[in-house]
Amino acid sequence: MTGMVSYTTMKSSYLVSLVQPILLVVVLVCSSSPPSATAWEDPQVEWLRSKPNGYFSDKISFQQLDPNDASSSYGMFASEDIKKDERLIVVPQAALVTSRGSDLNCDTVTMLLEELEKGEDSDYYPYINYMFGDETARGKMPVAWSELGQLLLSEIIGDSLQPRKFKNHQCAKFCGDVPEDVKNVSQLEQDAYLFMISRSWDDVMIPGKIYSQK
Repeated sequence: MTGMVSYTTMKSSYLVSLVQPILLVVVLVCSSSPPSATAWEDPQVEWLRSKPNGYFSDKISFQQLDPNDASSSYGMFASEDIKKDERLIVVPQAALVTSRGSDLNCDTVTMLLEELEKGEDSDYYPYINYMFGDETARGKMPVAWSELGQLLLSEIIGDSLQPRKFKNHQCAKFCGDVPEDVKNVSQLEQDAYLFMISRSWDDVMIPGKIYSQK
């Protein structure tokens, strides 16, 4: 059976040894016929394959659930049968954005901003461009919403669910050493912080949709 797949991640001993790659296990969940790959995922997949020990199976691809609807969500699709324990994705250390050994999330934000400043010269350009080059990828956390949007969400979730305060996740508050001017944090600095919050596993960011958001 072929079709859409969801996936879970298994983190290797990277945080201890900083040597082993990250292995991702993909599990088949339903059938469908995948359309062609999108421009945003293609560069990341080819970039991952270009890294030593990086691997992305030809049997899977990221596609929109409804190829006829531009606003449709994305999923992972399989084009062929997948055997038990078959290797599908391997993300090596060289493809990870990290704190570079400090285990501090804010240092991961610093690395992200440094790679962003390098532009196309960055070894992480496909991943960086996926996040910062696509305006639709920004502003998805409530802290980045308008005041009216935050108020509406507060009314929906009430007092029984978290978070109760959306302004807790601010770069200046939690990573004061990251911004060039802590009293005037740029939008890019705040975006980098929010990407780290929403897409990291501790202090490690795994490229794009290869790793699902929290």
